[in-house]
Amino acid sequence: MNAIPATHMAPDELIEGGRGCGGCHNMGIKTEEQKADQLAKGYRYQNNSCDECHTRHAFSLKEAQNPKACQQCHMGYDHPQWEMWSSSKHGARYFAKKDGDLPEGAAAPTCQTCHLPNGTHENHTAWGFLGVRLPLPEDPQAAADRVTILKALGVLDPETGEPTAILDAVKAVDMARLDQASWEKERKKMLDTCTQCHSYKYAKEQLDMGDAILSKADRLMAEAIETVAALYKDGIIKKPEGYPHNYPFLLTFMHTNGANWNEKLDDLSYIDQVLVRMYMKHRMRAYQAFFHVNPDYAYWYGWNMMTEDLGEVKHLAKELRANHK
Repeated sequence: MNAIPATHMAPDELIEGGRGCGGCHNMGIKTEEQKADQLAKGYRYQNNSCDECHTRHAFSLKEAQNPKACQQCHMGYDHPQWEMWSSSKHGARYFAKKDGDLPEGAAAPTCQTCHLPNGTHENHTAWGFLGVRLPLPEDPQAAADRVTILKALGVLDPETGEPTAILDAVKAVDMARLDQASWEKERKKMLDTCTQCHSYKYAKEQLDMGDAILSKADRLMAEAIETVAALYKDGIIKKPEGYPHNYPFLLTFMHTNGANWNEKLDDLSYIDQVLVRMYMKHRMRAYQAFFHVNPDYAYWYGWNMMTEDLGEVKHLAKELRANHK
């Protein structure tokens, strides 16, 4: 990946092609100068990324409204929303309706029903992609856990607790809700969508359970981060080149500095790799699956794997300390 050290990360560098989500989610973001540069280099497409969903030849609205338009990207490692939705009750009803097993007017929500209602292209969610937000929760333990995660994301300085330049980048691309009002706005929009088919009480109960699962997942995540952070503090793990602080860094894929991603992984200790996997793969699945109303997926592919990761982190930390002595 053509990324740069997070210590020098600028807002536009989070959204450029080849840097994670920005490879596709760049609609309306590129400046006229950037688009002109792309065209000068021979890039006919992806100047506004419409052709990520509306494929280039047909450019059909009907095609873009097919859930399979989302499947091409929203599947796999850190965001398997296709697997979550298609194996949920919503997905089961969609396929049953498509096969003629449900009446034509039966409710069968697709990705677009919930995330692109009335053709909007905002596609915001209350928790955002990283599953963190501000302000901190009132519960002291939950607040401490989120602070630990924000430090490991590089958003807060591990020593001072003060915001870093990465927070400015997150603000610029609207990756997270950073105040209560913006979170409530997105939650209300989702509840309005859910209540087209469900009662308000039922919909809110389901979303509240998703919040609770995320809080429980954060307890596991924070414990793992603190275990690895102690190894950094005690000098048992050396800070990899490009890391913003002498502390675990969950956005490791942002610091490859132009080098091959697999090569840069060699710079990380194995325990760091387990920690990144725990956050980017299993925590993502734990909370995203629950919000997609797929508790079985959330548990077995998310929560259960997080407990396994935490056990491995603790075991590795014990070994590293013993070997260091």
